[in-house]
Amino acid sequence: MGIAGIPGLDSEGRWDLSGRLNMAAQCLAGPRDQVAIIDLTGVREVVTYGDLAARAAGVVRDLAARGVGRGDRVGVLLSQDPWCAAAHLGIWTLGAISVPLFKLFQQGALASLISDSRLEFVLIDAEGARLLGDLAVPVLAAEISVSGEAFEMAETGPEDRVVLIYTSGPKGALHGHRVLTGICWVCRSAITICARAIVFGHQRIGPGLGGFLTC
Repeated sequence: MGIAGIPGLDSEGRWDLSGRLNMAAQCLAGPRDQVAIIDLTGVREVVTYGDLAARAAGVVRDLAARGVGRGDRVGVLLSQDPWCAAAHLGIWTLGAISVPLFKLFQQGALASLISDSRLEFVLIDAEGARLLGDLAVPVLAAEISVSGEAFEMAETGPEDRVVLIYTSGPKGALHGHRVLTGICWVCRSAITICARAIVFGHQRIGPGLGGFLTC
């Protein structure tokens, strides 16, 4: 696929994005009954876009009730499963910034990243709770209700900050909503095939990929 065939870029390879852009809206754009995720990490689970949207909405309601809003940073210390994707999508829907945290970090590294990114809340599972300790306020994803009122998506643009990624170095990279467009279109251009669903296996994925599980 040439540059001219890649949505989001013009014929010269420059960005061609609308003024309003939210990565959660991009990720949840599929038909509600279409498969979004196949989770093979435990008992096989098939999650549709409708299911994923319901979980993301639950995350939105929970975090909003805790006072989280636009521009706030929220950590995600979850295994690579549907709740991990929903956590990021819910945070982005709020206009907040997700911070992927890697379970293979030792607590000292987690403490450093949580302090540097000024996190108050971190979404966790049981394993994440043991790792987090008292470093931040835990939000147990499995206890979030998927029933309730819909939440209006925040009006964000390509440059509004959405995800703060720490790699092997001590500094985090703060990305805007345009980053998902770039990643997905580059992948499509490079391999010419884009899977319609994400499959989670048993391997652990590094922290830099945590925010892009649904592209």
